[in-house]
Amino acid sequence: MQFSEESICEIVRLLLTKALDGTIEPDEGRQLDGLLAENAIARRYYLEYIHLHQGLRRLTEEKAASILNGDEGILDQRLWDELAQNERLAEPVAVAVSEAPGEKYYDFGAACAASVPWSARVNKLALYTALVSAAALFLAVCYLLLLPPVPPIVATLSDAIECRWAEGSKMAGVGQDLRAECYTLVSGAIKARFDSGVEVVIEGPAAFEPLSVNKMRLTAGKAFARVPNTAIGFTIDTPESSVVDLGTAFGVFVSPGRESEIHVHDGKVNLIAGSSGQTQTSEIVTRLEARKVDGVGGRILSAAFERYRFIQEIASNENRISYGPPISVVDLVGGGDGFVPVGPTREGIDPATGEIHPAVRRDFGREGAGRFSPVPRRRFIDGVFVPNGASVVSSAGHVCDAFPATAGTFWSDITTEPLVHHVSLDEAGEVLYEQYFPATLSDGAVSFRQEVPRLLLHSNAGITVDLDAVRRSFKGSQIVRFRAMCGTSVNAPAKMRQEFWVLLDGRAAFRCRLTETSRQPQEIEVMIRPSDRFLTLAVTDGGDGTSFDWGLFEAPRLEMAPKGLD
Repeated sequence: MQFSEESICEIVRLLLTKALDGTIEPDEGRQLDGLLAENAIARRYYLEYIHLHQGLRRLTEEKAASILNGDEGILDQRLWDELAQNERLAEPVAVAVSEAPGEKYYDFGAACAASVPWSARVNKLALYTALVSAAALFLAVCYLLLLPPVPPIVATLSDAIECRWAEGSKMAGVGQDLRAECYTLVSGAIKARFDSGVEVVIEGPAAFEPLSVNKMRLTAGKAFARVPNTAIGFTIDTPESSVVDLGTAFGVFVSPGRESEIHVHDGKVNLIAGSSGQTQTSEIVTRLEARKVDGVGGRILSAAFERYRFIQEIASNENRISYGPPISVVDLVGGGDGFVPVGPTREGIDPATGEIHPAVRRDFGREGAGRFSPVPRRRFIDGVFVPNGASVVSSAGHVCDAFPATAGTFWSDITTEPLVHHVSLDEAGEVLYEQYFPATLSDGAVSFRQEVPRLLLHSNAGITVDLDAVRRSFKGSQIVRFRAMCGTSVNAPAKMRQEFWVLLDGRAAFRCRLTETSRQPQEIEVMIRPSDRFLTLAVTDGGDGTSFDWGLFEAPRLEMAPKGLD
């Protein structure tokens, strides 16, 4: 609700009067604090009111002192006595008076002579009341002047997971305001949404202070900021540096030794190194770059960018902590580096030879080679194979003997843009018509380039990801789990049997069999240890051939975290 200036002043006057009288209620005190913290008009009126009360207090003290000293009224009485004596002794003066008809003149001299002389009398009760009121006013003013100002509200604690605040530290719960004061987070993680629209995730242990709607100080711990275009210029101060946003997402870490690290995930920042009042240097740091700032001399040093160094998102309703976007296995199969999505591609990988075809090949009766074939043009793909009984599934010679005997054939290349092929033949085997539809696990119309990444492994096919190659590319990080949905495309022309597999170094970590009557897509979650080197995805026929076995892995991804995290 918006109030006029007059209304704001009236509210402040009423609340401040109660405060000075000592009759203000706690909720009214909080209302007054809020008005003074948030409204410039209220603060100005507050100062004027206090100045007025101070003046009145001084005047009251001086008046009371004069009364106590016996000076009040005595000078006036002596003056009147002298004037009266002079009047009695003075010679008469004749004054010509011309009285007009109907007019009447008064003899002021006679009136004065007939008047009763005034004598000062001091009411002791009134004097006592004045003194007590003055003292109360003085104490109230001193209290207000000595009371430290209430820090302004600059942000809101929008979410938190398992957070614990230091004993004696300022603390806040989800939905509560964050003021411009120091906070110490012992453990857990919080998300602060500044009034400028900036979101900062802070990971404990950390010590921080929101300074304004567009600035904060981090003296220890980690913070990750996402800055909208409307808040460009948001700044995070550290003991030896300032990081000024230029439209970006970035993380800042301050070690116990005052050394700081800056990792830019998107956009760019202006890094200013050196304490205030000393010689400072600055450098523009751009996307996927990192820098260190020496905790003693404030020098800017090079550093390796770590994508998963910081908690970037929390969701307490899901009990979820994210250190950044997962690595899409579809992107790795399509030739991406895991940093920049490449999207679906029409290329296909031959599961028998590892050859990459510029367009996906589909044909009946394609035979497996009975061996594991590398894919040199894909840096994160160890190789491919056609499963049939015990099969080699990695370049290190890992064997999966859990595979059943299959037809040993396959129909389609492995592809990241799966299309279901519908074809109609006449009696002579000639093609009457053919159509292509996006393969998907979801009902309804799906565009050819839908947002959910999909990997097609038409029976029988397998592909292996080199997890160590991923770890080398994402320094300082570890792979914690693999997630995906698997199943047969809903628009496959017929319902056939299939088996889906996820292997770690040849061991079956997930196995799911779909039949003609059991077609529900299955969710996959496989934990990955630092010692696991290879991740294999495979689809085998269910003993009824490979026809219509449109096996899909939807949104297959590797979830990451900082190295050494439990």
